[in-house]
Order: sequence, then C-alpha cells, then structure tokens
Amino acid sequence: MPSKQGGRTPGADNVGQEAANAPIDLAHLARQTMDDVDLQREVLAIFVRQAEIARNELPAAVGEDREKLAHKLKGAAHAVGAFALADRAARLMEEPCDTDALASIGPLVDEVARFVAQFNTGQDRTMSRR
Repeated sequence: MPSKQGGRTPGADNVGQEAANAPIDLAHLARQTMDDVDLQREVLAIFVRQAEIARNELPAAVGEDREKLAHKLKGAAHAVGAFALADRAARLMEEPCDTDALASIGPLVDEVARFVAQFNTGQDRTMSRR
C-alpha cells in the first residue's frame, strides 16, 4: 500500500494534474470502451485519422461545409474524451469564420495524435487509471 502524507498519496496531485491536462480524458475513454485497452487503441486510431482529415479539409471549407466538418469533429472528439478539441470544434461550428478557432484546430489535432502515439506504445504514465 502506498505511503500517505496528510491523508494523500505522494505525487497524486502531479499525476492528477497531468491527467487533467492530457489531450484525451482516458477515464472517459475507459468508460466508453468498458476498459478494453485494445478497443481504446482501435477507437483512438480511427479518431486520429478522422481528426487529421478534418484538420486538412477545414481551411478550404466554407459556410455550411465548414460547420458540418466542425460538427463531425466535435462529436468524434467528445466521444473519445478529446474535450479541448471538441470545444474548439464547437466554437468553429458556431462561428465558421472564426480564424482563431480554425488556426487552433491543427495544433490540437497534432497534440492528440502525439498523445495517442504515446498511449499506443505505453510511454505516457498518465495513461494508467488505477
């Protein structure tokens, strides 16, 4: 059993903070996939492909087409727990001409893709939910 200081596990705040700042909420993803890690990897791989396609198509899309792409990205991101990306896609959906929202999609997609690559190789210690 881990030692506790003042009723808290040492280092728990750091891990909790890292998990809170992670591009994907793995606790949410675990609930969505019934804790099946293989399914999580499969779902994340599909999501990253979808997000990269959306990132590449959004700048050329206008009006309703941009809204539809942003809506798809928002739903997919929310489903896997990529809440920051989902929020930014929602903003773009509401304001398709918002250049700041559009510009922020690419870096968020890249951040999610890196996180997923780490998850798939088991390199990120915030991946553990136990």
